[in-house]
Amino acid sequence: MAATQFAADTPLLVAGLVAVGGIFALWRPWIYALAFLLLAFVLAACWRRAGVLTDAELAELRYGGRGAALVFTYAQVLVRSLIMLTALIAALASTVDTHLNWGASYWANDIYKRYLCGWRGVEPSGRSLVWVARLSNVLILAIALAVMARLDSIKLAWELSLLLGAGVGVVLVLRWVWWRITAWGEVAAIGASAVLVPVALALIPEDYAPLRMLLVAAGSTAAAACASLWTAAAEASSLRAFYLKVRPPGFWGPVAREAGMDARAPLVQRARGLGATALCAVTVFGLLIGIGTWLVEATPPARLPHRGTWIALNIGVALAVIPLWVKLGASGEERGLRTED
Repeated sequence: MAATQFAADTPLLVAGLVAVGGIFALWRPWIYALAFLLLAFVLAACWRRAGVLTDAELAELRYGGRGAALVFTYAQVLVRSLIMLTALIAALASTVDTHLNWGASYWANDIYKRYLCGWRGVEPSGRSLVWVARLSNVLILAIALAVMARLDSIKLAWELSLLLGAGVGVVLVLRWVWWRITAWGEVAAIGASAVLVPVALALIPEDYAPLRMLLVAAGSTAAAACASLWTAAAEASSLRAFYLKVRPPGFWGPVAREAGMDARAPLVQRARGLGATALCAVTVFGLLIGIGTWLVEATPPARLPHRGTWIALNIGVALAVIPLWVKLGASGEERGLRTED
C-alpha cells in the first residue's frame, strides 16, 4: 500500500508545493508517514491473520454475511472507482494504468464475479472477466477526462483525493479497533466525505487547508459513529469469529469477554502498536529534519541557533530510539502469533 501510494505521487505536485510554499509545504505528503507506520505496526498483522485479499472479503468477515460486503462494495465502487480514482487519473497520468486496474478490480472481481455470477450460480470465464474489466476501464477513463477538463492544476486533484482519504481513512481504522462500527457506518462515512469535500473546497480558502482536512475527517467520522450506533451491531457470532481469527487491537473488550478471552488484551496490543508507531515516527521525522537541514542548509530554530548541534540532535535522537520501536513492534507481533497458535 505504501509503495503504491508513493508511486502515484508526481514530481510536478511536489515541485509545485515547494515553489509556492517552500519545502515545509510538503507537510501534507509527510503525514502519510504516520498512516503507513500505523498500518505497519497496528494493522498489517491483523490483515495477515484475516487471510483476505479485497475490501469486500474483509467486510464479509468483519460484519458477517455477503449482504454487508455487497453494500460496502457498491459504496467503494461509487467513491473510489468513479470519484476518487478519476481525480487521481486526471492528475497522475504517469500511473494511469495502476489506478485503472484498481477500479477495474472492483467491477470485475467484487461485483461481476462475486455477486452477479454468484447469484446466477455460474463461474465466469476468464474472457468475460477481461471484458468487464475493459469496459469499466473505458467508463472510468471517460469520467476522468471529464473531470480533468475542469481542473486547474494537479495540486487541486491531489487535494481532492487527500480530502476524500481523510474522510474515509479514520473509519477504515475504526473497523479494526472498535467492535461497534458497522457496515452502514462505513457507507455513511463514504457518503459524508463525498458531500463534505466539495463544500470544504468551496467555502474554506487554501490558506486554511488543515481546517479543510479536520472538517472532512470530523464530519465523516461523526456520520459513521452515528450510523453505527443507530443501526444494529453485527451479529455476536460474526464479531466473535472475527476477533478469534484476527485478534484486533483496541476497544474489543465486550467481544473478548464473550469469547472467553482477556478483555484487557486488545488494549495492551493497541498500546504497543501505538507506542511503536510514535517512536518510529521520531526516527522518520528526526532523520528527515536532520538530513534535510544539512542538505538544503536550512536555518535551525531560534532556541537552538547552532546548525550543527540541531542536525546532530535530530539524527542522534532518531537513531537512539530505533531499538525501542523494533522491540515494541516485534513483541506485538510475537504476541499475535502466540494467540493465533
